[in-house]
Parts: sequence; structure tokens; C-alpha cells
Amino acid sequence: MDHEIIYNIAHDDNNKKLGRWLQPAMKMLPQWYKDLKIEGNKGEMDGHVNVKTCVSFLYLWQNSYLMLCPCDIEIDLGPDGYEVHVEDDQAVRFNSHTYEEDQPRNQMGSGFNPDWMNLKFETPISIMSTEHRLDLIWQQPFYWDQQQEIVTAPGVLPVLPNRSTGLNINTFINKSRRRTIKIPKGFPVASVYSASGKIKWIQEPDRNYFLATANTRNQRFEAKVYYKATKTCPYHEPNTNDIKEHKL
Repeated sequence: MDHEIIYNIAHDDNNKKLGRWLQPAMKMLPQWYKDLKIEGNKGEMDGHVNVKTCVSFLYLWQNSYLMLCPCDIEIDLGPDGYEVHVEDDQAVRFNSHTYEEDQPRNQMGSGFNPDWMNLKFETPISIMSTEHRLDLIWQQPFYWDQQQEIVTAPGVLPVLPNRSTGLNINTFINKSRRRTIKIPKGFPVASVYSASGKIKWIQEPDRNYFLATANTRNQRFEAKVYYKATKTCPYHEPNTNDIKEHKL
């Protein structure tokens, strides 16, 4: 059973496609995994097994999506802050919850390690579910890059049918040493796991449908409003279909 999420891309003058920001993990399996061979005969207790037959990997690939960098980006950072150079500022913008120029504050509190700076990738994509609450789990794309300097903030995003939210990525970067980090277009910045099962993404061209419950310059909702909405929205019916092991 596929669960549905509707989305809208702002600044869609060039008919941009969702695939610029989001791709199913199954379409971008890591090369090391694709090269891996299953050894031994299936069903033999003494056969050598590897992650090609591991149920956690099989579900992970089939129910995950990669959040991609939509254009080339350079991040200059150091102990005194950061500056981001973006090839296309309509494809992604940046904000920080630990270093804010207009109103300096640290949303992580004074006890959080000061060497680690939050950097939020803000995409022009708004999303809502069509019927039930769906939970998306943000994870580090470790299986695609083991040396990544940008750490995806672990988190859960409940997607609701009656409130819109942005498809953004919270990350953390160690700013204790000055350097420039280059992120190429198409690089996986985050892995998003759907605890609800596979998702069917449906484009909704009417942006006003999302703006009614979105934070804008003229309209602000307290964070607790969204949280309260999650408490009253029923969950999906769980997806228990068998995984398609042999197609991997």
C-alpha cells in the first residue's frame, strides 16, 4: 500500500521537478552495495550471508528517500560564523538555529557543544499528507558517504493532512576550524525513512492550498500548534507487505 504526500514547489517558473531535491533510495543505491554479490545458496544455514540478504537493509532501501543538494554549494565557516555561496538561491536557502545575525541566539541552549553549528537547508517545497499522519525519519546518509563533514540532524517529521510543512534539512557542522566545504549538485545530504511504507508523491499546483496553514511574513503559527495537530491526527494503516528481496 502506497501512502500519499502532496507537494508544491515555490518559484516553479522553470517547471522544476521534485527529483532535483528528492529521489527514492532504490534509484541511487550505493555503488559498493550494487557490486556486492550474494555468496552461497539461499536457504542454507551454513551459507555465507551479507547485507544483500539483511532484512534491515532491504526495508531501508525500499522505504527511504534521499534529499539531494539541488545545486553546487560552497560553505565558508569558522569559529566566527559562516557564509554560503549558492548557485541557485531559489533552489535552496540557508538559516541557522545556533547562529542568527538578526537576533543572535542558540536554540540548542548554552549546554550544547558550541563547536557545532546548526545549518538548515530550506527548500522551496511544501508538503502535506492526503488522509492520515505519516512519519518521516531524518538520518545521516552514511551508506552513501562515510566521510561527510555535514551531519544530518536525527529527527522525526509528522506529515499531516490538515497542516502544511516544509521539506527542509537540519544539519550540524563543526565550526572549530576555518575551512570551505563544497557540496556538488546531486549529492545526498540526508536520508529520509518512511515509517509508513512507500510514498506516492503527488504534485499540487495550487500553492494557496499550502499557504493557509504555513508560516509566512504575514502569518505566524507557534510551534505548539503543529504539535497539537499531530496529537489529534490518526495514523496510517501499517504497511506489512513482504519486501521484494529477489529484485535486489
